[in-house]
Amino acid sequence: MIITGIFLLLKKPLQDQSIAYISQKYSEEVVTAEVVENNNEKEVSFDFDIIEDLDGEAVIKAMREHKDLPVIGSLSIPSVDLSLPIIKGVSNAGLAVGAVTLSEDQKMGQGNYALAGHYMTNPKLLFRPIYRMKKGHLMYLNDGDRVYVYQMTESKTVEATDLSVLEDSLDKSVITLITCNNEGETRYIVKGELVESKNI
Repeated sequence: MIITGIFLLLKKPLQDQSIAYISQKYSEEVVTAEVVENNNEKEVSFDFDIIEDLDGEAVIKAMREHKDLPVIGSLSIPSVDLSLPIIKGVSNAGLAVGAVTLSEDQKMGQGNYALAGHYMTNPKLLFRPIYRMKKGHLMYLNDGDRVYVYQMTESKTVEATDLSVLEDSLDKSVITLITCNNEGETRYIVKGELVESKNI
């Protein structure tokens, strides 16, 4: 009984520490254009129905699989101290370490570049920092070849079934960051517009 109690007390901090460790490892790795090109060729799933809550089992699985994840870039938001790898496709392992892409044909700097990430109770992990963003904050995407700079224009809460936030933008290049809100019943959205693109 005492051992079970100790385990339950330590479970959340250990889970948070594991997520922080894996995310940091990915963030420290240099994303090259060659790696991105190879990972963009990989077959992945975009099935939203496979997503599960992030628990200890999912974190352990992510720790085992993290070397095989198809990293296609990085997301950095210095104003809220966010730095995460971008993983191609929707997977529980990808969501345990960073941001995931939501459609096969999306490209940085074009249309609506949508990324999803887990909401965490720890204010420093995964997509939780986007709650602290303000209009005008800058978001940087890196694909190993170019850096795309987006400026935050709005944030809002939508129903979990509202997929309009994923619709492509025809007249401008935008970014959409999506995370859970209210225990998964709604989604918190941050939008931004492309303001600059430059070679690395």
